[in-house]
Amino acid sequence: MGKLPDFIIIGAGKCGTTSLHSYLDQHPQVYISPQKETLF
Repeated sequence: MGKLPDFIIIGAGKCGTTSLHSYLDQHPQVYISPQKETLF
């Protein structure tokens, strides 16, 4: 079985989730899914 996420960020359109995705992706200890909208 694969790893489950530690946290999920949920947000409406035009509320900064793309920026947050970009900022978290820059951190070396945070794994970000290559697909932004995973429909988890």
